[in-house]
Amino acid sequence: MMGKSRLQVLLLALLLFSAATLFVMRNMTKQITYVVRGCPTDDPYENSRRSPEVPRDKSLQTQVTNTTMVPSTRETSTANYTMEEHFNEKVPAHVAQSISKLYHKLKANGSIINDLITTEYPVIPNVFHYVRFNQSFLKFYAMLSIKSALRINPEKVYIHTNSPPQGHFWDMIKNDPRIKVVHRDPPTSIFGKEFGWVQHGSDLARIQILREHGGIYLDNDCIVINEFERERKHHCVVSKSSEERHMGNMFMMATTDCVFMQLYEELYRLDYQRHIWYYNGGELPQYALLDQYPGIAFMADEGVAQRLISLLWNENTDVEYLQKYWSVVHLYYGHKDYTYNDTTDYNEKNIYNISNGFTKLARFILDD
Repeated sequence: MMGKSRLQVLLLALLLFSAATLFVMRNMTKQITYVVRGCPTDDPYENSRRSPEVPRDKSLQTQVTNTTMVPSTRETSTANYTMEEHFNEKVPAHVAQSISKLYHKLKANGSIINDLITTEYPVIPNVFHYVRFNQSFLKFYAMLSIKSALRINPEKVYIHTNSPPQGHFWDMIKNDPRIKVVHRDPPTSIFGKEFGWVQHGSDLARIQILREHGGIYLDNDCIVINEFERERKHHCVVSKSSEERHMGNMFMMATTDCVFMQLYEELYRLDYQRHIWYYNGGELPQYALLDQYPGIAFMADEGVAQRLISLLWNENTDVEYLQKYWSVVHLYYGHKDYTYNDTTDYNEKNIYNISNGFTKLARFILDD
């Protein structure tokens, strides 16, 4: 009887060992399958949805953590909504799904190109676009911007506005035959949603203008200091924001068939957040487009870095120094008063009596 009991114990132990082994093997298989499914694919969007446990391909230049996509509930209120929470939230699920569907449709018909590779010749039209809604009197810095664009011999400089320019500084440039004022009414809403800021209408209009005409868009306080021959060999160029955490829309250029601009406009329809200043202008297109689809546009390291505030308004910076690094410089004109107590109302006369980075730049433009 003792031998029979021992045999039963051994058989029971063997059965338990077999069951444990089968359990372990099944879990190993699941883990292997999980990892294999997380491996990089040739589709940047699919690769972006990999598990945080699988290291992301560094070429995508985005963070792995916090990639879970959740529905957006931001429209109702921003009282309990911080910018840090916003950056961690990434892309709402319905936005990612809709953009992915449109992206793959465009990819299937051959519209998607790798815009990190330049073409042999410039393809972006050599024309400039400014958007000026409800602004009649042209300010000194805005005149400098237009004049700086004229310096590099564009075919045209279009001013899209519902209020024809006027005033002393407009009189200084209005006779240049390359300048053309185009009537354009500002949007009254964004795809049926009310504006949070009126500037959001300009943000949308600049995208639509580039889709309609192609060319180079500049904010009214951006100064051109070098030609754009190299940049115009891409199909779409965007700049960094002043914080350099996402794209900026103060300087952009594109062809009329640019896929990025088509998707960029679509983001406003899908998820316009009127209470968040730069969500649609720079943050959402960074996360939903540039990070998800590398090569859809070229991001230029142009003159929007915050250190320019000091270079222009607190230091005696030479134009030659600026030209070494940038083709266009954002003036941050509206920031000079509270950053360096510079309340000077600059004009074409007093720039010769004051010496700082801005006045040197202004003299460089006017004396050319």
